[in-house]
Amino acid sequence: MIKFILGLFIGTFIGIAIMCFMIMAKDGEE
Repeated sequence: MIKFILGLFIGTFIGIAIMCFMIMAKDGEE
């Protein structure tokens, strides 16, 4: 159960990081 929560937390963190990176890249192009 702990591994599942940890994996879910890491997955969410990575997802947010990728979204932020994509937004920054978009702003950089403009």
